[in-house]
Amino acid sequence: MSAPDPNTIKSLIVTNADLSGMSLATRIFIGRLRIEVANNPACLSDKIAELSGFVGKNAFAATDLALI
Repeated sequence: MSAPDPNTIKSLIVTNADLSGMSLATRIFIGRLRIEVANNPACLSDKIAELSGFVGKNAFAATDLALI
């Protein structure tokens, strides 16, 4: 399963979208990315790539993001 498009990933990171239906690992990962982007907005493109890589390596995360 592939990662969602970068615009979807961006909105997931920069908004407070509900993550309660996702696995704990995915919620923690996205939560960390949200904090890092809030503290340094210039790193957003790096964090989009980081989340895409995480999804590519972890099938459970791909399943989580497929539901958004």
